[in-house]
Amino acid sequence: MDVRRIETTIRDSVQTVGLTVAEYVFSEPRRVRLVVDNDTGVSVQDCVRATHAAEEALRVSGYDPEDFTINVESPGLDRKLSTPHDFERFRGKEVRVTFLNDIDGRRRVTGILGPVTAERIELTEQKRNVSIDRTMVREVRLFTSFGLRHH
Repeated sequence: MDVRRIETTIRDSVQTVGLTVAEYVFSEPRRVRLVVDNDTGVSVQDCVRATHAAEEALRVSGYDPEDFTINVESPGLDRKLSTPHDFERFRGKEVRVTFLNDIDGRRRVTGILGPVTAERIELTEQKRNVSIDRTMVREVRLFTSFGLRHH
């Protein structure tokens, strides 16, 4: 079984229904987990369309889709930001940056996302500009407080 070919096949098939694969995980026994996205958000119906497209692409490529477990999901409210497009799309939104190690006694910081380069993530935390070295970052996620105070 050519795992790379399967990934390419599935990624390409999802694009044909107007979605992109934000995350792809293949594990044994033949489990595929996809997080799909587009610029207008992802509905349950989009996930169903992506599943059908992936199954059909596997069939056309000579695989039996019944041999696979395919789970398709949306990125969710706390979606992980990883691509330059993600950072540009969500600039001005509230994010939570989690560090690889504690920095000044903190494991994470929450603020409004500003410019992002290959080297730095800029954000505003409680009216204070913060510049973070990207090599110190484990992950960046959208943050939704639902009106609750956070630190």
